[in-house]
Amino acid sequence: MKKYPLLIAALLTICNWSCSSKQPPSDVEIRGNESRDTLLIPVIDTTLHVGNLIPSNYRGDTLSSALAEQIVYQYFRKKGYWTQEEVPALLLEGDTIKDVVDFLRLHKIDINHNEYTDAIVEYYLAAPMASGHCIQPHKALLIDSNQGYQVEHEDFIPTDYGIDSVSKNIAFGYDYECANHFVRKYLHITIKMGDR
Repeated sequence: MKKYPLLIAALLTICNWSCSSKQPPSDVEIRGNESRDTLLIPVIDTTLHVGNLIPSNYRGDTLSSALAEQIVYQYFRKKGYWTQEEVPALLLEGDTIKDVVDFLRLHKIDINHNEYTDAIVEYYLAAPMASGHCIQPHKALLIDSNQGYQVEHEDFIPTDYGIDSVSKNIAFGYDYECANHFVRKYLHITIKMGDR
């Protein structure tokens, strides 16, 4: 420090000059931000008829996230999938490898217009220990029936359609292009059962 007092003084002087606030000369015009045309993202407003689902006389547990997760796992186990807990700690080359189902969330919705809540469930179907930022969740409907809640209409909307929220029987979301990280369009999807 004692060896370079002149250098330190010069650096402090330069810093002081460069950081000092100065008013612009009076002949410089200052303009505010001009309004610019922004990219307008289109909104797709559509109705999705999910078929002739038979109204149910279900009497049982009210749908919760835990019950939805249990139903989704049972459904996909019957189809030959593992859950995350069932994936072996070590997978060798000759082992039988199954895809994995991983429940993500449910969005409550009323499709068959009875006292029990239906849902859109989101879940991942991927290889064991898969990772990547463009793996998007699959979606299916979880609807009460006389036999209890059933997984219906797997992938009734594409995996690149994300769901933000649901109000009554309208799903609000977006069509997301993961590879280029942008929203192509916003979605309002009214989901109806048969002619209702």
